[in-house]
Amino acid sequence: MAAVAALVGTVLPVRAGAAAAPPPVTHQTVFATRGYAGLLGTTLWRLTLDPRGAAVARTPVASGDGGVAQDYAGGRLLFTRIAGTVDEGNDEIWVREASGASRFLTLGHRAIFTPGRTGVLVVRKLSVPDRDELWMYRSADSTTSQVFAMPPGRAVSDLRYSPDGRGVWLAVQEERYGYARYVQEYRFPEDRIVRTVRLRAAYGCPRFELLPSGTRALLACGTTAGQRLWVFHLPTGRVTAGYPVPGYAVHAMHGRLSDAELLFSVQTNAGWLGGWNLRTSTVRRLPGTKGYSEGVAAYWPYAHQP
Repeated sequence: MAAVAALVGTVLPVRAGAAAAPPPVTHQTVFATRGYAGLLGTTLWRLTLDPRGAAVARTPVASGDGGVAQDYAGGRLLFTRIAGTVDEGNDEIWVREASGASRFLTLGHRAIFTPGRTGVLVVRKLSVPDRDELWMYRSADSTTSQVFAMPPGRAVSDLRYSPDGRGVWLAVQEERYGYARYVQEYRFPEDRIVRTVRLRAAYGCPRFELLPSGTRALLACGTTAGQRLWVFHLPTGRVTAGYPVPGYAVHAMHGRLSDAELLFSVQTNAGWLGGWNLRTSTVRRLPGTKGYSEGVAAYWPYAHQP
């Protein structure tokens, strides 16, 4: 396993760009949970945004069962529901087709489509030994098989496919700390972790998002001085920029509002959805999204695939 440079001590503050009109929203479908995501009594909604980013239409998708969106690609949505029985920390993974019909797939607590959309990569919790495992669900025959087992005490809080589709980046936490301590790349051909970025943020970095270049990613990390957004270079793990996020508690990032703006979610008493401008490194709230959390939209590379 190749160790990569640690984040702390290499972050360079970068001045945010001058205020300007945000880019028009082109990915106008967003799925988000109304209320605290993952709790019974909440509702998963489909939001339609106008070019300004304002929510102009809302359609309920799943209600009363803690529905949380996981991934959206090709008109299909992956989402979780609280399992009817306690199952070692796993939820039910469901898919919502473009027609609006939904069906149960398998058990797990995080999931993303494969780049070719022929299956679903699932993170599943195992209680003995206490660890997370990667499983593959195949759409053709509805079968599942184990891909990789994390070491005991390691859990995956987020995941994205590598730009070439032959690996997956994982945000990994150690159970004894309770927050993400690493970002690691697992490669399918080698069947092992090949790259590790150790995170030294005081409160970890549980979520991240790939940037359109395909060679960089954005992490939202908590520190004693407040939360920061950190940009790091995937091939080397080198941090290239850091941005303070005063007053914001970014707890989810998944998808694009456009090629120039990333979707993020803030968890507060009410919650809201926002956009992070890739050109100016500034943030904004999306009108009409107060009370929503865990927002998901189409993201690179899926947004650019037929």
